[in-house]
Amino acid sequence: MVYITSKNNVISATIEASIKSSTNDMPKKIDQIKEYYAAIDGSTDQINSIMPLLVKLFHPQLVIESNINTIPYEDFVCLVHKFARNGCVAELVDIHDNDDGSCTVIVNNHLPGENGDVTKQRVFFKDEMIVRITAEETYERKFGAMLDRVSGLSTDGLPTDIVDMYARMLNCFDGSDAAFETAEPIIDEIFDANLVVVHGDNSIMDMAGFKSFASAFSRNHNIAKLEKSERTENGLRIVVRNIVDGVDQGAVEQEGLVENGKIVYWAATPGEESGFDRLVNSVGMTDNIQRLRDYLSALDGSPSAFERFEPHIDRVLARDIVWEDGDGSTMGYDDIIALLRDQYIPNGCYPVLESVKVNDDGRSLTVRINNHLPGEDGDATEQILYYGDDDRIHRLISAPFYKTCERIASLPIATSRIHEKLVE
Repeated sequence: MVYITSKNNVISATIEASIKSSTNDMPKKIDQIKEYYAAIDGSTDQINSIMPLLVKLFHPQLVIESNINTIPYEDFVCLVHKFARNGCVAELVDIHDNDDGSCTVIVNNHLPGENGDVTKQRVFFKDEMIVRITAEETYERKFGAMLDRVSGLSTDGLPTDIVDMYARMLNCFDGSDAAFETAEPIIDEIFDANLVVVHGDNSIMDMAGFKSFASAFSRNHNIAKLEKSERTENGLRIVVRNIVDGVDQGAVEQEGLVENGKIVYWAATPGEESGFDRLVNSVGMTDNIQRLRDYLSALDGSPSAFERFEPHIDRVLARDIVWEDGDGSTMGYDDIIALLRDQYIPNGCYPVLESVKVNDDGRSLTVRINNHLPGEDGDATEQILYYGDDDRIHRLISAPFYKTCERIASLPIATSRIHEKLVE
């Protein structure tokens, strides 16, 4: 097991400053801790009960401190896998609220061939999750020695072909229709059912979430290209270049930890987080991008386009959408639909989606749309589309496109209400 730096008796100032002192939800936290320890009962399949509780209880910025070492979240996940799969038991002897935003636990850990090992630990919270665990002063050495013995427990080790199998899985994502269907059996073979993927602002994706992500990646014919792969002491490290919606997102280095022949933890390597987060955000918007494509494709310039276009409207636009030009002028849902129905479509106008970019917030798109109006060679404008939790556009910002709409409003069959709103 590889730990980060030896203990300096000081936790990262950033984490320390953000530890919550509120005790409002301490009874709930204590109940969660009790449920977690109750699941560590030594049963053969206990890992399946432990992991769903672990990802809800422990913060991805977790550090566990003893006088010997400091253990980060990813190594803690591996320790738990070893602990559980060797039939160990963690008995919660006592827990109490310290009335300062922390609690103290006394735990008796039963390792193979041992009669028990009682240690006292103090638990701190951030974002309602455990972010720091320290041994009480008189238990520091005992706590550190126990963690070291857990790290030395038997494991089936790293299979010699795990890197090759990962490469096979990744190569399935070649843009073909059957990419996910081909990759899924390999995913099930190399990833643990209790997989933990860390991304974004300390967000966690489980196995179901990862498979959903992979399926979404495949649906839009995105491509993953493996540029480098290697084994590490505890798993594997890879470099992948992803092509999402035709855009090369660049190469991102990622790493996984392996226990008992399965990948149990996955994340970007330090310094590569922004590239990994961009990938997750882009794929998360895949369905919204496809709905936008269908919405625009229905506007094909034919007189009957509205019949095909109408079913797409409420799949893309929120009823409370606000279209802004940046200078204080706005349009709402009814005005947008009337403009499209009464002037844009009857005059043979049509749009061409030239580019789509998922923005860093993960919930907005920057698009470039070229609108073709009668007698014009095209009018390409950039627009920012902001999506709500319902996956519909609630806000659209584009000053140039608003100018385009002023010209649309001057076309024949213009309704006076729309015309007046745009040219006033």
